[in-house]
Amino acid sequence: MIKNIINLIARILLSIVFITSGFNKITNFEATVLWMEKYYIPGSLLTPAIFFEILAALFVVFGYQAKITSLLLCIFCFSTAIIFHNDLTDQMQVIDFMKNISIAGGFLFVFLYGPGDISIDKKIK
Repeated sequence: MIKNIINLIARILLSIVFITSGFNKITNFEATVLWMEKYYIPGSLLTPAIFFEILAALFVVFGYQAKITSLLLCIFCFSTAIIFHNDLTDQMQVIDFMKNISIAGGFLFVFLYGPGDISIDKKIK
């Protein structure tokens, strides 16, 4: 049972950054659009990104379609690291790049081992 509780805590810790980031993007929508466009990413992608960040993170927390969702979040982390944190001459960008890569690794664990017994996926099976 302790293994499943730790699994749930790990899923919450991995996901909370995406939930808060999604809500921060909502409250700072225009500034986020300008920031994205600075990296040649169309601002029109912000709304889908917000929905993805929040919903995918909640899916992982609740263990619903957790394997596929964690794989998608892993890809998202790698992509955002490469697109937005690629100035490896800036120490803060290096740290942000490595954080994204590290979080991607955490999502790979969820993909490989699943959400455990405390999950919607387990209840459905």
